[in-house]
Amino acid sequence: MLPNFICPGVQKSATTTLYDILKQHPDIYLPKKLKEPGFFHVEERYLKGINWYEENYYSDVINEKVIGDMSTGYIFEEKALDRIIKDLGKDLKIIIILRNPVDRAYSHYLMNTRNGIESLSFREAIENEKRRIQLSNENKLNYSYFSRGLYAEQIKRILRYYDKKQILIVLFEEFVKNQDFILNNIYDFLEVERIKVINNIKSNAASKSRFELISKLIMYPSNLTRKIIRLIIPNSKIRKYVALKIYQINQKRMEYSIDANYRKLLSEKYKEDIKELEAILNIDLGKWLIYDKV
Repeated sequence: MLPNFICPGVQKSATTTLYDILKQHPDIYLPKKLKEPGFFHVEERYLKGINWYEENYYSDVINEKVIGDMSTGYIFEEKALDRIIKDLGKDLKIIIILRNPVDRAYSHYLMNTRNGIESLSFREAIENEKRRIQLSNENKLNYSYFSRGLYAEQIKRILRYYDKKQILIVLFEEFVKNQDFILNNIYDFLEVERIKVINNIKSNAASKSRFELISKLIMYPSNLTRKIIRLIIPNSKIRKYVALKIYQINQKRMEYSIDANYRKLLSEKYKEDIKELEAILNIDLGKWLIYDKV
């Protein structure tokens, strides 16, 4: 079985929290191995073919009504949508979570800082983005802090192929404030029963490493480190479990804020795109342009 539902983004907008909630529903199937298969935008995976995708992520589907893929790279990568159309067709249901683009960009930056792949300040990272993302596709995926928040073109691209009635737009800010109400809207959209699940979940909450070296060793181990760990812990499942636990223990929650003046500057840069998005979706996004947030 192949997906009949996708949540293609956007990154850093509570898609992991939604995944952790939806996978509890008996009529919804989401891949257990990996929250984001990334099949349609990760080149080496796509080249393995659609049968590999189905066997690797959906072979244990039983009789679930809704089968999903929640890979947040799909909305940003043009080639992903072309491939989705080709392989999954035009009868999909699509849920897109949108977040204030300034907050999304900063959350993305914090994630990269936490994972040891960003050493610049937030302002420097934004100022150097255009140059950096032109260097390689990996850089485009990692350092597209500002670009990923230009939602209007991304939504227009999807609307070229899919009807508005096939798409549910969820605002991150509303999801955080009123999770039960939004979940019921999602269940209705997916045409599954409204049920009570554990939903007081905040997956991927902002955090930072207590010791950056430990996070770097876990996220980006050298070949020598890999060999040593394999000798100590031969079982791959146990290795992954231990690595995850060490990584989690090494994290501490953090409160974060963006300099008010810089928030205003970035919000102004997004203003035209936000206005266009309001017109496309016929919704009010004025709260995204309030600058005195901390």
